[in-house]
Amino acid sequence: MATELFYPTQLPQPSAKFSVKKNQGVLSTKFASGRLRQRNAYDDLRRMAKITIEMDQRQFDLFQGWWSYWLANGASNFNMNLFLDADGYLPYEITPLDGKYTSQSYSVTYWRVSFNALVLNQNYMSGEVVELFLYWGDTFGEMLTADDPLDEFVNITLPAYIGE
Repeated sequence: MATELFYPTQLPQPSAKFSVKKNQGVLSTKFASGRLRQRNAYDDLRRMAKITIEMDQRQFDLFQGWWSYWLANGASNFNMNLFLDADGYLPYEITPLDGKYTSQSYSVTYWRVSFNALVLNQNYMSGEVVELFLYWGDTFGEMLTADDPLDEFVNITLPAYIGE
């Protein structure tokens, strides 16, 4: 990760209820006749996310100070654990968008803080792993119970090809 700034461990993890939006990764060209042509212009592994964190008043005070002083009012990237993939909370580098957050009091001393961010790094399955799943079975269970050719490919052929 490119930044040394981290979301404070004293603050709660983001709630599991946040939205993720994948931006378009293709360029389109419309010709005078025929169908619309699309091509993959680049591998965009970033995702937009609306992150929501629920916290008490003391934690909210800490969050405001951290956002103002450490993040320069949301101008800096930072690392945060997010629940974006099947492996649970993993660290991601994120960029706050617009340098702002919204906060709402939902009880006497509890706050719900939300901000939009661009998640810079991703933990997608590689193309090779996706191909294995598509070729060897319809479900994860079928993939994991595949017989000897898959085992040989994953444990012997691939490591030899990669150079491990």
